[in-house]
Amino acid sequence: MIGLRARDIVPSTTPSCWGKDKVMTRSELIDALATKVPGLTQKDRQRAVEAIFGQISTALENGDRFELRGFGSFEAKPLGARRARNPRTGEPLEVEAKCHVRFKASKLLLEKINTRSSER
Repeated sequence: MIGLRARDIVPSTTPSCWGKDKVMTRSELIDALATKVPGLTQKDRQRAVEAIFGQISTALENGDRFELRGFGSFEAKPLGARRARNPRTGEPLEVEAKCHVRFKASKLLLEKINTRSSER
């Protein structure tokens, strides 16, 4: 054995999008709309973003799936009640059933992200 490891032979294929610290906030999204839709006022852009988020939230609250073609889909998935353990004390506890939101990116969005990250 020569003492080589796989990482010494195979170049890193980690996408350049990993480990990025950029976060777009709601207000930055509203501001970004100004360049895409210049005819809207700040108040109109804010109402539009709030309406979209409101519709997504309402659909999820009703147990519906919300799909934006070419972007992805949001879905509320039920999680059953389960037994867990407190990591500090080791004491067993019951976790109630609840729902969590799942986002699945569309094939088109994944292709865009992976194409862009390989160009960097």
